[in-house]
Amino acid sequence: MLPIAVVTDEISRDLRQALALVQAWGLDRIELREGGTARFPAFTPDEFAALDAARAEGTRITAVSPGIFKGDIRDADRWQRELHDTLPRTLDAAARLGCGTVIAFGFERFDAPDDARARVVEAFAAAADLAQAAGMRLAIENEPGFWIGPPEASAALMRDVNHPALGLNWDPANLHWGGHRPTYDDFRAVLPHLFGLHVKDFYPPDPGAPWRALGEGVTPWPDILRWVVNEAHLPHITLETHTEPLEDASRRSLVTLRGWLKDAANAPVRVGLVGLGGHGRTLQHAAEAAAGVEVVAVYDPNADEAALAAERFGVEASPSYEVLLDTPGLDAVVLVTPNAVHRAQTEAALARGVHVLVEKPLAGTLDDAAAMLAAADTSGRVLMVGHNQRYGAPAQAALEAIRAGRIGEVVSMEIHYSSDTGVRLPPDAWRLRPGEVPLLPVTQLGLHGLDLVHALVGPISTTSAVARNVRISTGVADSVVAHFTTGTGAFGTLVSHYCTPVRFAWTITGTDGLLDGTVHTLDLVRPGEPTQRLVDVTDTPLESYTSMVEAFAAAVRTGSPPSADGRAGFLAQAVVEAMAASASAHGAPVAVPSVPTETPDAALPS
Repeated sequence: MLPIAVVTDEISRDLRQALALVQAWGLDRIELREGGTARFPAFTPDEFAALDAARAEGTRITAVSPGIFKGDIRDADRWQRELHDTLPRTLDAAARLGCGTVIAFGFERFDAPDDARARVVEAFAAAADLAQAAGMRLAIENEPGFWIGPPEASAALMRDVNHPALGLNWDPANLHWGGHRPTYDDFRAVLPHLFGLHVKDFYPPDPGAPWRALGEGVTPWPDILRWVVNEAHLPHITLETHTEPLEDASRRSLVTLRGWLKDAANAPVRVGLVGLGGHGRTLQHAAEAAAGVEVVAVYDPNADEAALAAERFGVEASPSYEVLLDTPGLDAVVLVTPNAVHRAQTEAALARGVHVLVEKPLAGTLDDAAAMLAAADTSGRVLMVGHNQRYGAPAQAALEAIRAGRIGEVVSMEIHYSSDTGVRLPPDAWRLRPGEVPLLPVTQLGLHGLDLVHALVGPISTTSAVARNVRISTGVADSVVAHFTTGTGAFGTLVSHYCTPVRFAWTITGTDGLLDGTVHTLDLVRPGEPTQRLVDVTDTPLESYTSMVEAFAAAVRTGSPPSADGRAGFLAQAVVEAMAASASAHGAPVAVPSVPTETPDAALPS
């Protein structure tokens, strides 16, 4: 569950008492604002000693709030004093306490002159420079009537400053207090700049006392917390009760907040399904069967398929992909669409902050795949590829057996993924267009086997391949045989046809035994021992798809990359590109292109 911090003077104005209550309530994070007689950093030596003692027992100080930048930007004497005196003293004191974030405010904007906004940008940039030089960051809190207030305007100001040490400490109840009920669009506007979140509840019937314990006001916290848990991935959130009596209201608010966070963590991931016919029906089944998933939108250009899926899930069919992406509260999409449109659809979803599970292959070309990785890195959203078989029970059991040493050192792999699909498709099908799908059987089928090699043994480094056309009338290659070598030195072969009876099988041979696998079964063969069937999921033939969708939902909820992430998809597609290059060169060995490496933003303390 997302950790909770509390503002100490919202529990008690006696710091020692507040620290004792924090410990008694099972919390280990605090935010500092007021001490017994003054605002941070003007705490007494005894108060600093109490904080040192609490830190020694495991309490973390998440942020400090000296109350700077609350005045008018035209009051230059005041904000320059805060910039050059209060802020440096705050940074020094915060550093002593191991705290990396200072909370400030956004300057009043009442009757602002034309050049006021430019002055605010200048002031924030100067303050962020000081914070960055101290190894810290500055989080500006929104208040009604301030330059940091409405989400879109606040985000625009953050973009204008464009400083890595400057972000927002969002207080949705303050936004509500200013007359605007927080929405998902508001959250999306501030999300790229979000450093922290304050939690309190707005109560409009009493203008003289507009705050209540959580659950007694009207701010839509259950929705907001679901957005935060699923998308923001903050290290903590901060309870700021603002309600008397402080101790009682904070205790009740904490109980409510813990319940809401538990509900948010367990809330289903809200998914839109795109591409509903054919293989799309398999993903419909998986989304329906997967725990922790709720289908809230469907789209397919075929109106009949869309209508059937809409009835199945009790939703309205979206008239377009763009409309589907605007579905309120949409967390993620599952794309079962032609390879050539994967990039555009993925980039559109990621740009809206929507997580993506895209059917393999990752993209129509390797250049498109690289662009999709970059878009995912920029968005911070999950990009997962539909390599379902690595999530199936046979592959999972094989991985466990290999790690346990049950077949010794892996020596070789034999992969056979074939079907007669190419013969059964109409001649105008997109898969059969020359140049549309490189090495057709490998892209559409053998890719599963290549991904299993990567998941169970290791990345393929070099390959050679031959290809020919046997039966498909459009002349595309429908038969491929390849050799490959992994980084471990193990050899392997891939046979993949689009013109023969169905065979999905793989063998991993080791020095002490071998593993014979199919989509539904896994056998362990060891010298002198009866063959042992480790897995048989024949009665649940779509279990790997369900497991894959559940893994996607878990990645969305936690922010942790799934094993079949975009880079895994790129690597599998890179092997196909190398095989295609080899086939064009009559089987000459070709090195597999390397996977782009992520360039993370400069780390800042939390």
